[in-house]
Amino acid sequence: MTIRYVNGSNTFNGDGTGPGAAASNGAAGAFNAVPSNTFSTDTWRLIAGSTLSMGGTGLTTGHNAIIEKYGAGANPVITGTNATLLNSSTATGVSISDITILRSGAVTGTGYNASQTTGANLQRCTITGSQSNISANDAVSLTVNACTLGGGVSTEYGIITNQATTTCSGWTISNNTFNTGIGISLQASNAANAAGRYTSLAITGNTFPASASSAIIMQSVMNLTDYANSMEVTSTTTIVRRSGPTAFPLWTAGQVVFLTGFVDPINYGERTVVSIANDTPIAGQQTLTVSGTALAVEANSIGKGMGLIDAARMFVDPVISNNVCTGQSQTPMLLASFTGSSSRINNNTISNQVGSDYVTAAAIEMIYMQPGLIVDYNTVGQTTGSMTIDNAGIFLDGGCNGVIVRNNTISNVIPGTLDNSGQGTAFFYATNCTVENNTLTNCYRGTWAGGTGGSGNIIRNNSYAGCDIGVEINVSPAPGAFNYATGNTFDGNRLNVYAYPDGLTVPGLRLPFDVPTNAQVFTGVYGVCWLIEMDFSGGMVYATTAPVNVDYGGHSYTGLGNLVQVGGLSESENNSAEKLSVSVSVVDSTMLALVLVDANTYRGRSITLRLQLLTETFAPIGTPVKRWAGAMNPAKVTRGGHGGENTGRIELPCSRYGMARARNYQGLRHTHAQQLLRFPGDVGLQYMQDLIEKPALWLSKRFQEQT
Repeated sequence: MTIRYVNGSNTFNGDGTGPGAAASNGAAGAFNAVPSNTFSTDTWRLIAGSTLSMGGTGLTTGHNAIIEKYGAGANPVITGTNATLLNSSTATGVSISDITILRSGAVTGTGYNASQTTGANLQRCTITGSQSNISANDAVSLTVNACTLGGGVSTEYGIITNQATTTCSGWTISNNTFNTGIGISLQASNAANAAGRYTSLAITGNTFPASASSAIIMQSVMNLTDYANSMEVTSTTTIVRRSGPTAFPLWTAGQVVFLTGFVDPINYGERTVVSIANDTPIAGQQTLTVSGTALAVEANSIGKGMGLIDAARMFVDPVISNNVCTGQSQTPMLLASFTGSSSRINNNTISNQVGSDYVTAAAIEMIYMQPGLIVDYNTVGQTTGSMTIDNAGIFLDGGCNGVIVRNNTISNVIPGTLDNSGQGTAFFYATNCTVENNTLTNCYRGTWAGGTGGSGNIIRNNSYAGCDIGVEINVSPAPGAFNYATGNTFDGNRLNVYAYPDGLTVPGLRLPFDVPTNAQVFTGVYGVCWLIEMDFSGGMVYATTAPVNVDYGGHSYTGLGNLVQVGGLSESENNSAEKLSVSVSVVDSTMLALVLVDANTYRGRSITLRLQLLTETFAPIGTPVKRWAGAMNPAKVTRGGHGGENTGRIELPCSRYGMARARNYQGLRHTHAQQLLRFPGDVGLQYMQDLIEKPALWLSKRFQEQT
């Protein structure tokens, strides 16, 4: 192969046989122009520090042409205004090293055209000034290594393909510096060209600028069928965005995509590392694995993206694991439409997340997930935001079905000013999802549910500590939409459970307050009193522990204040037949007169207690909850006093109905709610409570025969 020398800075055009300057045209020495404007099948050595000015004329290369720098010094420069400054289209085996290709004038056209080439190899080159610095439609075995692409203009592309009609395969794009608005763009011109165009691509060790709108775009055309070398992206800092018109299919059956090792060590600013959206789902397996990713993003930088992953449309058995996200201002993981029994989101760490005004900021947000997905062993901490929407640790958003969220550690999720923020785990229109065995600490809400849809969700065996509210069901869905099962523990929360009626099934462990009552509880400013109804033979007596009279149900309950006391009530999952006593000071002459007569006037007659909430002005709010009902037993008077004082109280013992039968162990074993929890659909214990408390009189056969 002939070696030819070119020095565009020379005055005379020599014969190309040596590096020196020719004494005259045609004399021994370097060319000052490329013959016929073509680097033919030879080795072409451009003298270091020289400039080859082409004006409006472009250059081409032949097969196996080698273009390289000769001598020490700056890279030689090829410059001009032609639409394609250096064109290797259809050539094979072209090698270019240590050359600067600079298009002057407006940022349009192509710097180097590698379209339909085979084996083109660029090393340590600088290509800038073009809209497409490298155009590589249908290029095979393309290598671009240690090059600098772009001059910092937002309209520049580093490497672009947009007319792929056969295959782009076997690429190695490594250790390059992209100073372009978009780094690598892999596209198709139409839907017919969309499938099967990109295989066996290795894109590694590249650096993209903070100003890049996208580092890598895979637009509607990725078909990575080679499992061993499908797609390994280990860029220093990068964004991968996969999107396109819905008419363009993005995946085909059997495709596997690996995206690994992203690092942003110098806080370039928030960006989407992986964005997959607006694509038509294709039948067959479409697998996504995103792992080993680290981000360190400035907390106050919103940027263009939404964090680590923005994935939509259907994936089969995706794995999102072992990623680290810190300091992001939008949702680090926004995921949609996963299916398959091996789907996993696990072992990720998300911390120091700071939301912005009206920006969604859930650490892990899921939409339209299908049964089989398990979200486990993730760690989420320190998420805050002003007026932040959906600020949550792990968010089961609209359309999630059968997702299991378990064994996660979530802490310090602080709300903004919007209602749906500040929750460790959250449901919104979710169905048949389970939140279990999670540890939630110092969150505004440990677990929260909104939206009027949803059914069959389970909240169990979680630990809630230091939260304002442990579990809040802030909706009115169908009865039993949320099953608050046994095993949850609470420690140091302001409220453990807060729910609108019928939205939460809590076997034996909740009071069914109505909406106004719950709203008052939510304010944190409220009082409570007992409404007491006693059925004496001479008529009903209505009293309350409130200091003022309370009207309810057409009756006025006399406010006795501290003169009347009610013994403590216990919450239990079994049918414990507790007793209680109502005691009244002896100074209450009315009660004294009622109970100190013949006990037959009230013994065995009913007494009912209702719990009534009060506002800060002692006004009753909402409908009182019937809390206890039983029968009165004979009263007794106790007296005491010290230092000459003479005090006393009237004790009215009361017991629940059916107490004698309830002492039987079998009557204590199960409730209807417990049976449904263990055996859904089994209504065998539906009437047990009524049978215990309201026994029916059964006539023997002998007695009936006597009549």
